[in-house]
Amino acid sequence: MAGRTTTFKVKSFQRGESHVHAPSNMPAKYAKMLYNCHITDNGGIGKNNGYLKKNTSAEAGITFKSGCEYKKADGTTLNIVAGGGKVYKESGGVLTELISGLDSVAVVYFAVINDVLHFGNGVDLPRKYDMTSVDYIGLQATGTSAVTNGSATMTGTGTAYDTELAADGNIIIDGVFCTILTVDNATQVTLTANYSGDTGSGHTLYYKVPPKTSFFPHVHQNRMWWLERANTMKVTYSKLDTPDDYETASDAGYMDFKFILPRGDEALELATFMDLLIFFFKDHIPVYSGTNPNSNFNLEQLLSGIGVINTGTVQNLGSDIVFLYSSGVKSMKQVVTTGNLNTDDKSEDIDPVLRKQIDANTGNVYATAHYPARSWYMLLVNDVVWAFNYQKKAWGRIGGADISGLFHTQGGTVYFCGETFFYTYGTGFDYNGSSFYWRYETAWMAHPKGYLLFPKIAEISMEPGSNVGSGQYPITLELNYDLGAMQEFNQVFNSPIPPSLLDTAVEDIWENCFYLDSRDYSPTRLPLFGSGKAFLMAFSNDSADGPMEITDAVIQTVLGGL
Repeated sequence: MAGRTTTFKVKSFQRGESHVHAPSNMPAKYAKMLYNCHITDNGGIGKNNGYLKKNTSAEAGITFKSGCEYKKADGTTLNIVAGGGKVYKESGGVLTELISGLDSVAVVYFAVINDVLHFGNGVDLPRKYDMTSVDYIGLQATGTSAVTNGSATMTGTGTAYDTELAADGNIIIDGVFCTILTVDNATQVTLTANYSGDTGSGHTLYYKVPPKTSFFPHVHQNRMWWLERANTMKVTYSKLDTPDDYETASDAGYMDFKFILPRGDEALELATFMDLLIFFFKDHIPVYSGTNPNSNFNLEQLLSGIGVINTGTVQNLGSDIVFLYSSGVKSMKQVVTTGNLNTDDKSEDIDPVLRKQIDANTGNVYATAHYPARSWYMLLVNDVVWAFNYQKKAWGRIGGADISGLFHTQGGTVYFCGETFFYTYGTGFDYNGSSFYWRYETAWMAHPKGYLLFPKIAEISMEPGSNVGSGQYPITLELNYDLGAMQEFNQVFNSPIPPSLLDTAVEDIWENCFYLDSRDYSPTRLPLFGSGKAFLMAFSNDSADGPMEITDAVIQTVLGGL
């Protein structure tokens, strides 16, 4: 068999990373690593884009963790970001502080209803912002109120306590959350506990307010819904079309899941799927239909033994919803349609690695985004972003970025939240001026009959645009033999190199090469060294250059004995 030649065409550009096969048994269509690169529309491997800072000046000492696009019906739009106990608006690259003094660790979540932004973190009182000012959520009472530190009596001037307030109602007075014991008359009420704030008068009173520890606002059927940190089994909803009212009988109220989930659980996220409202708990997923939670809400499905890892792990993707559970990423559409919890595991190829990252994510840093420009579902787990191309069903990962959160806009822009800055993703080929490393590793390739392989020639095709900008880019090609037991071979090549510049005495091998149309591709041919029964190819680069796209790779080898 010595001297015979054979050709290996790399097929693993078809799919992304896989970690569910033994190294010696991984199908050639998968990749061992897809790091800061992706499967391109041409079926090749391309370097990922980078990002550029959105706020022009650093916000010292702030780590941004969350954000949203706040867009009114008239098209007026602001970016909102939060971190370090503060919430900011961004316009034209300039950050303006909206509120400070919030819990510095808790993540802030946002939702827009009736052109007003509502937000909460589960620790501080939830707020609203209308592009003019930040205020508490709730109806404003008539007149003004007076309170005394250490006293349970509240008095009013020009008030109508007897018609506006009720026993057991929640109120906010001078930033302090209180509950009413009795309404004594039009100008006096008694609280359930002595007032803990400062003595004062002339205060605006907010009533029918949401619970103090409300977080994760969600709009469904023209109502605002809130989860609660203090009572993890309760979900509060507003009056129809009135997101400032959470106590009007027969319209606003709450759902207490202790009657549905008697063993207890923790509500972590909400999502709307078609006309259904889905409650994501840690270990259950109740699915409800109906338009009015006070009259016609029906429990359509109750999925037990499955839930979400944490808040920030559910993402709407067109006609589907995907969510992160303890073993990976799953499709809600398939689960609801079939009732089978074992169907359509979106992350099956990477589950072993993903589970390890979930276990190591002690800080519970999770976020998701949709990036339609590349057909990506993006999932942040700690400091790694997993990107799933839902058209090609290929997983890759983004690393080395300054990221502690992410969010997207209606137009498909994705933002990374980082230290002192937040960034527009998909811009350039560097991380805000800093180079980043990308790497692609094929599956292990071997002759089906187990012959010893002597790779001699690599023919690599580049997309024509890959030689623009600063000129030729150095890309490292590595060959690793026999699962790492044999020697490694590294060669750096500048792409593209015209074939005529490479001289070889092995003419019969050149004649067997797959010559590609030079009008569409820029081929590079390299001499190779080493031997083994199986080999793995790896391409890598560490620079701020781009674009880089490898569209094809063919290896010519000489066969040895068995």
